[in-house]
Amino acid sequence: MRRRLRLLLALLLAPAALGCGHDAPPAGSGARKPAEGPATPAVDRATPEVVLVAAHRALSAGDLAALRPHLTDAAYEHLVRDLATWKPPPSRLPADPARREAITKAIASGDPAQILRAYVEVEPRLPLPPPPAVERPPDVARAQLTMPARDGETRLVRFARATDGWRIDRLQL
Repeated sequence: MRRRLRLLLALLLAPAALGCGHDAPPAGSGARKPAEGPATPAVDRATPEVVLVAAHRALSAGDLAALRPHLTDAAYEHLVRDLATWKPPPSRLPADPARREAITKAIASGDPAQILRAYVEVEPRLPLPPPPAVERPPDVARAQLTMPARDGETRLVRFARATDGWRIDRLQL
């Protein structure tokens, strides 16, 4: 009986002693397991123009997750409120009944990401011409630019400088 118990104990402890079946390196080795998954790309916030181009790309794609890093918390909350109250003019809804129903469902869902996708389908963004680079003194904390909207209109975009660079502080839909 003792012999069986020792054999069972040896079989149970053998993988631990050999390091088998464990993803972690041996304790005290100083080695670390490499991070899994794709690395999060760094967000370039060097100038308001760089932020505007990246935010316009995300907005044109209807990608709220890609737009979020370019917004201050206040701008994000304001955008979510604007999306929650947005109702498309009936004249701008697609003629296709299936698309019209999909947009109506997205708005009814209350999900800001779905509403933004519906918004850009109804209100597509025009391509953004490359904004000219503007020299700003390092102590400037605020800036304003515009981006094109439908029918030749423009939308005001306000920026605030934070410790990690420029972010959009106000975004008009």
